[in-house]
Amino acid sequence: MKVDFSSNQPEIEQRAFEISRRAGDIIQAKLHDLLASDNAQGNTARLKDFMNSFLPEASLDLAQQLETLESEKDKERFVEKAGAIIVRLIAEHLSLIELEQRLRSRQNKENGYQELSRGLTFDIHHNTIFLHVPVTFFNNSAEAIQSLIEGLKVLANKIKTDEALKDITGIMGHSNLVKEKHRLIERLGFEIALDKDGKPSDQAQISKKKLLEMYAKTGTDHENT
Repeated sequence: MKVDFSSNQPEIEQRAFEISRRAGDIIQAKLHDLLASDNAQGNTARLKDFMNSFLPEASLDLAQQLETLESEKDKERFVEKAGAIIVRLIAEHLSLIELEQRLRSRQNKENGYQELSRGLTFDIHHNTIFLHVPVTFFNNSAEAIQSLIEGLKVLANKIKTDEALKDITGIMGHSNLVKEKHRLIERLGFEIALDKDGKPSDQAQISKKKLLEMYAKTGTDHENT
């Protein structure tokens, strides 16, 4: 979806702000992984390859923008400038929902995550389920909470009915959301690990038994908190 830049300037600016606020860290981390040296030409080529696969509709615009980076030899400044270019191009070509779907699909594919709801995915290691919160652009916190609860219900019923999950012993989560919203996460049934200073950390867990008690179908649904 190519956005008309001239007629939608305020909309694009707002979208760029939201992308930077919610996905900026992910974009920066991806660039650091992708750009391994101070070789500007090599970095530019790798960035083109990545963006052509992630946002092919912006390939021509990207080529023009990257010309300004070819003389940048400092990796940190290259990453900063490239990140700003990428955010702008995404804002011009994708809606927030389209970006969310593309990020989630790519993350699931690269990491082998399985989707539980719009706001929750998981994978399994050594009989433990690890929950992941993808980048989302919910309209408000109520939508986000409802999506978490929906995902936990789906997971509980998967564990209850899927023979492949019969040996699961625990469920863990690791996200900045845990630390920032630890009271909410506790209300959802999780125990929050404490850091070395005795404050809530970014790690949470819930036992299999408690998950099933709170979220598996029993004729009554878990109340929306």
